[in-house]
Amino acid sequence: MQTADLLERFITFNWSEVRGWIQLSALVFGGGVSLQNYRKQQAQQRLNNSFLNLDRFKHSLQKEDLKVWKQIVLASSESVGVEPGYFKYYDTPYRLSDLFISEGQGLVVSNSQGDESINYGGAIRRIAEQLDFIGYQSLYGNVDLKIIYFELGQLMDTLYQWLGVDNLYDSYPSFSQMYKLNQRKFENWFQKSYAAGC
Repeated sequence: MQTADLLERFITFNWSEVRGWIQLSALVFGGGVSLQNYRKQQAQQRLNNSFLNLDRFKHSLQKEDLKVWKQIVLASSESVGVEPGYFKYYDTPYRLSDLFISEGQGLVVSNSQGDESINYGGAIRRIAEQLDFIGYQSLYGNVDLKIIYFELGQLMDTLYQWLGVDNLYDSYPSFSQMYKLNQRKFENWFQKSYAAGC
């Protein structure tokens, strides 16, 4: 008698409800897998964009631009005997904010005899423009900022400091905003060193 009773319950069991729960479980599982794949794909895309932006940065600079930046870093240290916000070229002090002049070729410095001149402003402006583009990419989450900062952190730190001398942050808004948003993180991140003592 009990076997017949169990058989009758099994036959009258609501199989459409069980099928609905199985479909819902499969849908939730599939959605979770899809979301996880999407996140991994986005992370990979940020990684690829980071390396593309670093490559673009290196190829957009002229041969001497990083050398000029390094000379200015060394010439603007207090050990050289300049006031904060200035750098020296031979014995002539120049304002750091003059490096960001947007007209013409920028700040051109020369020695006291006038026979050697270097376009400091153009080099620094090119670096700042590329960092502004990278800042824009970072604000929209298109790059892995940790990789960018490791490669260009010392450049980013000094340029942000130089922009702050005369509050020129609006000249490079994306870079300035990105740096300000992530400044606390940068303090704990590693960076490649281009100029010693910086």
